[in-house]
Amino acid sequence: KYTVKHLGNKDWNDLFYTNYKLVEQKVLSGDRLATRISFRLLLVSDGAFAEWVYGTLSELIRIDSRLFLEELNRMSWSEIYHGALISRPWYLLDSETPYCDDIYLKIEALLEVTNIELQSERDKCLYELNIIKNHCLEDEEGMNSAG
Repeated sequence: KYTVKHLGNKDWNDLFYTNYKLVEQKVLSGDRLATRISFRLLLVSDGAFAEWVYGTLSELIRIDSRLFLEELNRMSWSEIYHGALISRPWYLLDSETPYCDDIYLKIEALLEVTNIELQSERDKCLYELNIIKNHCLEDEEGMNSAG
């Protein structure tokens, strides 16, 4: 797997980092090509940039889960879905909004997708999110019983 760092060219880093904000805005407005580019950028990204891309795709799950699943379904290396599921959009990283609330919103959004062609990818995502949700519920129960 190649990363931006492995490409060894500072110009590549600058190109990705300085221009991704434009791509991100397109993704969040439902642009299919920008979404596809974001999935592809995960092949060459690492560190903070990868977190940014994952955060963008994570937010897309809540905004347009069908588009997220359609593009995920196109990828032959669907293991990347996990990063998008567990990531938070950048603006929520330092927020008071609980992580578990974000997980619940993703689950709700994915449950709305009923396209049979996307069912396999949707079910994989829901399986992973429900594992996280169960940990959230355990944590909440632990806090309630301790208080």
